[in-house]
Amino acid sequence: MLQHKAYEYRIYPDKKQETLIARTIGSSRLVYNHFLELWNKEYEETGKCLTYSACSKLLPR
Repeated sequence: MLQHKAYEYRIYPDKKQETLIARTIGSSRLVYNHFLELWNKEYEETGKCLTYSACSKLLPR
């Protein structure tokens, strides 16, 4: 019988690390929501979805 194991970790960041973590998560959320909006607009207008490669080409801008 296959048995799955899980490990649970807890981190205790200092204030500087907490700020960095919050900024990183906020930036990720901003980028995700931006591309979700683009994806939805493209789908409504053309009926086709944006691909990952099309989105990644837009990312550096």
